[in-house]
Amino acid sequence: VAALLACLVVQPQRVALDVERDPRQPVGPAALFSRRSLAGPFAALRLHRLLPPLTLLAFSFAVVQGSLFAFTVTWLTEARGLPLIQAGAAFAGMQAGGALARIGLGWLADRTGRPALALAVQAIAAAALVAALTLLPAGAPFWLLVTLCTLTGCVAASWNGIYNAEVARLVPPERVIEATAGSSTLCFLGYVLAPSGFAVLVAVFGGWTLPLLLAAGQLGIVAAVVLPPVLRATRPG
Repeated sequence: VAALLACLVVQPQRVALDVERDPRQPVGPAALFSRRSLAGPFAALRLHRLLPPLTLLAFSFAVVQGSLFAFTVTWLTEARGLPLIQAGAAFAGMQAGGALARIGLGWLADRTGRPALALAVQAIAAAALVAALTLLPAGAPFWLLVTLCTLTGCVAASWNGIYNAEVARLVPPERVIEATAGSSTLCFLGYVLAPSGFAVLVAVFGGWTLPLLLAAGQLGIVAAVVLPPVLRATRPG
């Protein structure tokens, strides 16, 4: 119902919003499933040398964020014995940290003028904080747990806007739609695959520690892999 109401509200503005649409381009099922529509977004990833590593980093971020958002409350209640209200409060801190940090980290990425490098550094910080949260002793004070959850959310769930803006910045204006579509499709595979894979790992290893550390580790490794090409491509001048 909410989505339908939003469509009805936006519909009167359609002409103004679609002013840049090319009327020569067909719109319909045949155009949607054409070879150009299906292959074009992925071919657009060759438009800039930073797009593949940036997409890989976004996929890795999505694995961490998808796993944390799906299982943090369950992990805190099952493995750490927290009541649901406390586990929910810690998770709320994680979500709030991610929401608020998007503004601050987005501003910082703009100020540095090197958003891709900022994302790589943020990924390393996120991997470290997820590992610290995972290894936090069971007897640690609740305020420390909430603080770590909030800080983890700040860096592990605030990357999305910087990533999308950087993809759009790297390509010619007329190819932004294709590039963002292709990169985002691959990125969102992390959200789709991570919860199922994480649940399998929990079942296989019979615990939560190793799957959480693996999620953090893969982000740290990917950040280390993409950092050299990011540094070369974003060198001032």
